[in-house]
Amino acid sequence: NDYKNEKIEFIKLGNMHDILVVNNESKLLKDKINEDELKEKVIYMPRKSSITTINFFDSINSSENEFKNIKNISYNSMLEIIKNTNGIGLVTKEYIEKELEDKEITELKTTFKLKPIEFGIYINKENKFNELKELIKLIENDMLV
Repeated sequence: NDYKNEKIEFIKLGNMHDILVVNNESKLLKDKINEDELKEKVIYMPRKSSITTINFFDSINSSENEFKNIKNISYNSMLEIIKNTNGIGLVTKEYIEKELEDKEITELKTTFKLKPIEFGIYINKENKFNELKELIKLIENDMLV
């Protein structure tokens, strides 16, 4: 909504899904974890201004200061730490499909749902270039496959 403008159009291409992950030996895999239990754990997240982090707190109607131990870190570092510790990582599922498929880490089941994040492109509505229209068609068709 911050980008609403008469001259700009948003074209949705899909959704991404944030999840919590742990190592395959985690004791947390036995049951679904709830928000209160999560607040007591070490959680690795992207930087505070990341849409993934913002979406997490919005989805559970909470704020960072309600959590005891949040560490902001890059995805690559987070994955290595999660594989070797008892921490929990907040990541976008579509970014780590290979690691999940290869069973390097496991999605943590929760009693709550995180909202999907819409992604797409913004274009100038006044742009009349056929090349742009063709590119948009290609992107949209590729996203549907």
